[in-house]
Amino acid sequence: LMSKPFGFPKTGIFGLMDLIGIDVMMLIAESLIINLPENDDIHRVYKNSRPILEQMRVKNLLGRKSGSGFFKLNKTVKPPVTTMLNLQDY
Repeated sequence: LMSKPFGFPKTGIFGLMDLIGIDVMMLIAESLIINLPENDDIHRVYKNSRPILEQMRVKNLLGRKSGSGFFKLNKTVKPPVTTMLNLQDY
């Protein structure tokens, strides 16, 4: 849903976060929190998502650079299979 019509790449939000890296995304969000006014939606969005991102960081689920994040590509099977992180576990 949140892709090209909203200016996001075809990866979507979670794929983009995996590409950037969860740890880097957290640094970006912290910078936005400091620099944007309190009525900006980033404050609400990050407040709600920060616990999940923090748990992912602790578990080294940093995205593509760690081999797993919101998505994980299993290349040992043919064709390769992509699995998704179950957010209900967090």
